[in-house]
Amino acid sequence: MNTLAAGACKSALPVYDGLIRTRPLAVQNEGTSSAFVSCAQPADPFGTRPRYILIYLINQGSTARTLSCTLVVGSTSPSYSTKSLTVLPGMAREMEFASGGVLYSSGLHAFSCNLPPGTGIREVGSIGG
Repeated sequence: MNTLAAGACKSALPVYDGLIRTRPLAVQNEGTSSAFVSCAQPADPFGTRPRYILIYLINQGSTARTLSCTLVVGSTSPSYSTKSLTVLPGMAREMEFASGGVLYSSGLHAFSCNLPPGTGIREVGSIGG
């Protein structure tokens, strides 16, 4: 199940509001410094726990950029996982969080991503078990 970032993501703090632009197809940093964005994908209404959780990243800039995201799974006893991924200019890449062949402990998950200038998030998604 995928969700467009425009409906799932927002700037993490008011100080980032002037840098982040929410477009129909992406939430993008159009400023000159890095900005944090938080995203939460709606939980599956059937309670399906995912096996894979995905973030689709884009780079509209002119140089390669490294984006870093932290995944938080669950709300009572959350687990955290951080990854970084380099995206070439004009390209999109998928950042995949895999649960090691088993289902994640919860269908609730959210992200915090540090977006360098010119980069953004197109979609967030998950694949159930």
